[in-house]
Amino acid sequence: MTEDWITVEEAAALTGESERTWQRRAAWEAKQARAASRPSLAVRRSPESGGKPVWHVSRAMDPRLTPCPRADERENRVRPALLTKFPQGKVERAYRKAYWLREWRRACEGPQAAGLNEEAIAGRIVADAKRIEGNDFPISVRALQLWRRAYNAKGADGAIRGVEALIDRRGDEPKGGGAHEGRSQEAIDYFYSLYHARQQFTVKTCHKTTLAKALKSGWTWPASYAATTKWLRTYEKLDETCAYREGPTAYSKRYMAHIHIDYAPLQPGEQYVIDHTRCDFWAREGDVQFRPWLTAMIDARSRLLVGWHLARTPNQDGIVAALRMAFRDRAIPERLHMDHGKDFLSALLTGYTKREVNRLRAEHGPDWKTVVAHQQTTYWHGILAELGVKTIAAILYSPWSKGLIERWYGTFQDQCSKTFVTYCGHDPASKPECLEEIRYDGGDVPTLDEARTAVGEWIDLYNHTEHRGEGMEGEKPIAVWNGAESLRRASDDALVMLMQGRGVYRVGKNGVSFKIGSTTLTYGGSSVALRGFVGRDVMVTADDNDCSYCYAYTADRRGRRLIGRLDCNLRVPANTPVEQLREAIRAVRGRRKIMAEARREQPAMIRNAAQEVRAMQAAERGRELRATGTDDHRPNVCPVRTGFEGQSLPVQTAFDSIPDKYAAFVFSDEEPGDLSELLSGETPLPDPDWDYSDLLSEPRTDDGGDGCAAVGDLLSDRTDADGNEDALAAFDE
Repeated sequence: MTEDWITVEEAAALTGESERTWQRRAAWEAKQARAASRPSLAVRRSPESGGKPVWHVSRAMDPRLTPCPRADERENRVRPALLTKFPQGKVERAYRKAYWLREWRRACEGPQAAGLNEEAIAGRIVADAKRIEGNDFPISVRALQLWRRAYNAKGADGAIRGVEALIDRRGDEPKGGGAHEGRSQEAIDYFYSLYHARQQFTVKTCHKTTLAKALKSGWTWPASYAATTKWLRTYEKLDETCAYREGPTAYSKRYMAHIHIDYAPLQPGEQYVIDHTRCDFWAREGDVQFRPWLTAMIDARSRLLVGWHLARTPNQDGIVAALRMAFRDRAIPERLHMDHGKDFLSALLTGYTKREVNRLRAEHGPDWKTVVAHQQTTYWHGILAELGVKTIAAILYSPWSKGLIERWYGTFQDQCSKTFVTYCGHDPASKPECLEEIRYDGGDVPTLDEARTAVGEWIDLYNHTEHRGEGMEGEKPIAVWNGAESLRRASDDALVMLMQGRGVYRVGKNGVSFKIGSTTLTYGGSSVALRGFVGRDVMVTADDNDCSYCYAYTADRRGRRLIGRLDCNLRVPANTPVEQLREAIRAVRGRRKIMAEARREQPAMIRNAAQEVRAMQAAERGRELRATGTDDHRPNVCPVRTGFEGQSLPVQTAFDSIPDKYAAFVFSDEEPGDLSELLSGETPLPDPDWDYSDLLSEPRTDDGGDGCAAVGDLLSDRTDADGNEDALAAFDE
């Protein structure tokens, strides 16, 4: 034996403990070394002279067996047991810690400790250690206390070496026989077969199952669960674990390289991104509380919020409101990147419903748009197609494909939603505790209009704040937007009518029926101009805020022409009294008679009104282009033709000033006439407050069946008069 190994009798003499105690410590150390497959610090060897084997222990088992010399007398002593597991520098530092622990204990037991507590004595020891060891040996009173606690916990009872407890295990990996020391390859493979299962077993379950299998099969596997968790953290391949436990989709999201999109080459106003999100605060309408939905649209180059709408639910109307704001106040983009939901891929926006697109793609393949374009007979293609905006549908179930707007939503929730007193957090962990009390009281819950005002103020602040995103270089979104070279714009009146578009519908005997919200309404039952389009398709525009009327336009390849303003058809309740029913019938017949007379007169003075309005607007657009084309401080305006120019607001204003008696002339199928003389004021107009009170008092006249048709158009259902024989008789007449 070398000088680093002594017998248990010599160890008992050096430490003052019994020889029996050291024999037990040696036997325990040998058992632990066999279980961990490491060299033992205690062995039984026979004396050279022969006889009974005697326990020998290494001096590394206890610092009292190998006193550490002072710093000025230190020598490079070899500690083979600890050096097989830890770096030499850490082992030497642990022995230096044990030396100063022993000095502290001796000072506390000596006569110089009279009248001093342990902390004061520790201060003296720390001062001596700093003078001898130097600054490379960190020591303090608190460090001494922690070293003593660690040494006593693992070394005082003799079960585990105290010096090893003082070794700093941070940083370097322990030395040994490899990454999987103490684990046979069969056990490792079995462990990973459990850990990589789709059932996602916990590490503890996998460890216990592997340990039981190892004991039966004779494999090597540590019994300590902590050792398994440490080994797994050190050598686990996280990407493989994610692929096996969570599937290829999660692996692709977390570890596969993504495509980097550079928005710097774009021009402001060239591409927008739009989507919905649910706000992290509560609002109310009346007594009903809800979390509102925000529909927002951002410019890809400047990060400017160009359009938004806050509503109770996400729907098509919110999308149209955001588009209307962006197209009216900012510009019309060349491309729109939007979600794949059916409210975005609707007939109003794209000309086809999502179901129709799937059917056409299945019938004609990827080039279905080209095939359908040659077969299409109607002129309406949706709001976006009318404005020349190319749509880009996001990847299904991939919110990161709209990264710009999704990242902006995170900023909105963090900076704007948190300012509301009803902020509820994005998940239950971030929900405030007082939220339920605020909602129950209800007084502090903001109304939807108040929420819209607050959101609008924050969005304006965001557009005028420096942006640190890629390609922005700290510039404000509004400043980048103002640097655009050119912007695509459309006339305001054309945008108003286009954004009110409801699509193409077939004209029936009662007129045109379509839905506004969740209500189906019918228009144009008494319109003379619409009679010539029965059985044909027309394009309809309607205002969501006023459902009493709508506008109808031709919808064919020859162009778009205003047909007329259609009033909502009359619906008679089932319990209508007979007198009121007869009065309604007389009103319908009287109006039809006046419209027929007015149609026959055909005054020539209002034929060319629409042409004059279009010429006036064309001249105005020319002046605007000439003005902006020479102005270096404003971007050039690129006009977008929609087919509604000259047929909306100016024409509507002229029509509103004409009484119903002459409305048939304007809304007829023939070319409109000249309105200049009529609108100049030289020709007296009939009373605008036109009514049919005198006609209602006249007796009913037979108009050859035409009156019956008018009644059938306005009365939505013949069964409304069931149970009233007089009413049925009047209806049948």
